[in-house]
Amino acid sequence: MKPNKTSSNKPSRANRRIRFEKGDASQLITHRGIYPGDRVLLFGRVSSGPQEKNGNLADQIKFLANFAQEQSAIVIGTIEIQHSGWAVYGSCEWLLDAVLWAIQSDAKILAESTDRYRRHPHYHSILRPDLQAPDHDLQDLAMWTNGASLHTFLDPNATPLEVRSHQRKRGQWAKDSYGGNSSKPKDKFDPKIQQKSDLKAVWKLLKNLPPPSGQEPL
Repeated sequence: MKPNKTSSNKPSRANRRIRFEKGDASQLITHRGIYPGDRVLLFGRVSSGPQEKNGNLADQIKFLANFAQEQSAIVIGTIEIQHSGWAVYGSCEWLLDAVLWAIQSDAKILAESTDRYRRHPHYHSILRPDLQAPDHDLQDLAMWTNGASLHTFLDPNATPLEVRSHQRKRGQWAKDSYGGNSSKPKDKFDPKIQQKSDLKAVWKLLKNLPPPSGQEPL
């Protein structure tokens, strides 16, 4: 007896389309909306340890702090998280610290883009880099952030291509603002420290020079 094709568990094309269809993040997240005197909590997130070590997380916060300053807003603090950005449905506990802090302080939460708050569960930086959070994941985000005012520097519905373009520009901006190619600030020049270093170098050189003819070495 041939198996009944209608009993297959394989999702239909319609279901797959809904599953991968992006949601409307603007229903939950405000584009900028930061004004003079607003209390703002800066929110940065990276997915992995190497991203944090190479300065990506610090650069996000630095960029947001600069934007808040331009808007004459009051930065009450920062939340820096290393987390995947998506999780099993109904598990966004990693956002709770930011949400509780913002609600208790009557502050707005500001991130660079929607994917800092929530990614599509099937997102993959190589295989599926253009997936955006669907409506049911945004509803989940709304549940976990109930009462908190979420904001993004980019349009909440910015495409992944636009987000990546901004990240590249922000990375370059951060390097330029630090005055070099490193994403971390360089130590300031201290003439006293440099003078001591020079004296040590001169003394070491003198010790290694051969003594004049007829004299014992130092």
